[in-house]
Amino acid sequence: MAWLRWAKAAATCALLGLTTPAWHTALSYRVDDAFITYRYAYNLAMHGQFDYNLGQHVLATTSPLTALLLAPFVRLFGADALPGIANSLSIACLCALQLWIIWSARDWRQYALGTAAGILWCVGWFEYTTAGMETDLLLLLFGAAVLLAENRRLWLAGVMAGLAFLARGDGALALPIAAGLWWMDGRRLRHLWRIAAGGAAVLVPWAAFAWAYFGSPLPDTLAVKTFTGETRMFGATMWQLLKQYRGPFLLTAQPWLNLLLLAVLAVGLAWAGILLWRRRRGGEGLPSVLWLLAGLGVYGLAQSAAYCVLRVDGNYFWYYVPLATAMYLAPVLVGGLALCSPLTLRDLRWVPVAALAATLAVAGLLGNRPQFIGPQWTGPLAASYRQIAAYLEAHDRQRQPVALGEAGIIGYYAPDIPVFDYFGVVSPGWVLAAIRAREIVYPPPTLLADLRHERFAFVVGWPPAESAGYRIARRFVSSYMGGWSIPVYAPSQRKG
Repeated sequence: MAWLRWAKAAATCALLGLTTPAWHTALSYRVDDAFITYRYAYNLAMHGQFDYNLGQHVLATTSPLTALLLAPFVRLFGADALPGIANSLSIACLCALQLWIIWSARDWRQYALGTAAGILWCVGWFEYTTAGMETDLLLLLFGAAVLLAENRRLWLAGVMAGLAFLARGDGALALPIAAGLWWMDGRRLRHLWRIAAGGAAVLVPWAAFAWAYFGSPLPDTLAVKTFTGETRMFGATMWQLLKQYRGPFLLTAQPWLNLLLLAVLAVGLAWAGILLWRRRRGGEGLPSVLWLLAGLGVYGLAQSAAYCVLRVDGNYFWYYVPLATAMYLAPVLVGGLALCSPLTLRDLRWVPVAALAATLAVAGLLGNRPQFIGPQWTGPLAASYRQIAAYLEAHDRQRQPVALGEAGIIGYYAPDIPVFDYFGVVSPGWVLAAIRAREIVYPPPTLLADLRHERFAFVVGWPPAESAGYRIARRFVSSYMGGWSIPVYAPSQRKG
């Protein structure tokens, strides 16, 4: 159908046009944790070692796949260009999934749903706050696994699910969700081994390498983030914040809107489940975009529930994105289900639900666009961290270890200096020891004693005591939060 091709081209232009301003703004966004992964990419490209600190085989990145993908760009364009490249690739993944949805449409209904979902997805401000992180790559791979399963390409769906795990551990949910949707759609179970085989083709080689190199295929970061949640090191847990805002605060700080969108998502998932069950008995199947939105809803709820059970710290805002996206697009899911259901008089009872869904979509869009702001590390704080990195590079000529409160940006721009991370992400040893001892020790007293033999100690909020043998070597003043003093400590000359 020629009109459908022209319509898809028009939707593509509209999507790219709406995304370009956000893309331009998000290029400058910085998330400190992302730079931990960038340092892995740097060391892999420049030294051939998949380590944060050279020679220390610790898997401190939640996304080894992102590090592997970014490593060639370090060689081609240099370390300074990598953050902007990572942000661009992140947003490109976001757009690629939406274009896939639009161009996979086979009729006007699928086109309308795909266009609505794609454009609404790409103009959601919160989608860009994680630019440079693994989140958009994870969602692209998850969407690819679900859409390929819907198109009966099960082995490739399994490969995408395996890659989703390497993008972030909770991406492993892509495998059972894609298989579950396949089964509920009335497909034969005997073919599911192909999904498992595709996943194994990715995961078995990775597990063999990671066990030999790191001692485990799982990142140490989950244990650390669970510990920080249990000890309330940074504040509330993910469960406490979800309960306070009745949903992810990343979507909206209005509890009533979060609760309504969560209710619409629940209605949509229940309705999709009923239609898929009828499909097993000869009913009509769902369009690809509704497969994706239903799978995303299950993924967002399951992932959030798992992190709540594990008591993961609530300040890692990128973990809210799958659930926030599913809730944000829930009106499209419900409206699409109403559109795809037989429009008899009996089914007109769903018209008010579809109207409510459209109202919520508009309310959510208008309510969130003014909040299009960058993460806290964007701008002055990132600039201050780069100044500190330059200072350490210039003064720590013997390349002695440096203790950091945040190991991302500073560690990336001082790549040759070994880093001890007070938060335990790249130095999980002391945190894991505290977990085994079931004690809350922050910072551990033995750490201060060990640091007497190190060159610099940088600590935000927990400065080492003067009696421990430290002095302030340099103080950096950032305009972040109206003026924030960042001290760099060095061992004093006196003993003790």
